Amino acid sequence: FKTIIETEAVVNLGVFDFMKKNGLEKSPMYTCPANNHYSWPKGGTILGIGSDALIPIGLDKDFRQDINALKKELKNCLDNEIPLISVTAVIGSTEESAVDPIKEMYDLREEFKEKGLNFALLADGAWGGYFKTMVHGTAGTEPKHANAGYVPHCPLTPYVEGQYKNIQLADTITIDPHKSGFCPYPGGALCYRNGKMRYNIAVFHPEVFHGEDDPTMGVYGIEGSKPGAAPAGVLMYHNVLGLDNNGYGRILGQ
Repeated sequence: FKTIIETEAVVNLGVFDFMKKNGLEKSPMYTCPANNHYSWPKGGTILGIGSDALIPIGLDKDFRQDINALKKELKNCLDNEIPLISVTAVIGSTEESAVDPIKEMYDLREEFKEKGLNFALLADGAWGGYFKTMVHGTAGTEPKHANAGYVPHCPLTPYVEGQYKNIQLADTITIDPHKSGFCPYPGGALCYRNGKMRYNIAVFHPEVFHGEDDPTMGVYGIEGSKPGAAPAGVLMYHNVLGLDNNGYGRILGQ
């Protein structure tokens, strides 16, 4: 797999030669809901396909991604043979805290895959990722307080809870501990369902990479050298508070 990636991947060939070699005549696109974070257009510029490659998907009355609008754009890509890199589900939008219907989006991916259109399903949980802790743990075990003045706990709606229970269907999940994780900058996480996906952006140089037994984060992603204090701090927060409905989940419910 590694050899194939090193010889055939876009990271080595470049966008132009990769498309030419694979008979792709139209520029690749990617989708995000219309209320996407400003970093998503940046992604198009970094990839060399331009921010215009982002297809904004309309929202419904709850500021969630409209599944019918997404289906229409997917059909357009299929009918016109437009390569589609990814479809993004925002799990907690920055302004509205809206959660996209990731289970329906996954089902759409499976439907279009059979028709010949496949793509990565990405979950942008930068803001809302930590709310998963509200559905992680044993129900009914939240601490009880006799003090009537104690801050009340507000549960997730059944719809939102359902999306968090299906977030693992995404190929990648982005989480920012400095947001709803209450951690200082610059901690962050990109979680892969299949760890081999990271090889698409890996550059192995002997001065920084000494084999899988001595992993170096700098070979994956855009940044090279990364500070260790921030992730150590995030680990401490997680161990002290707990990643369940008695820890972060209790705090976020307040």
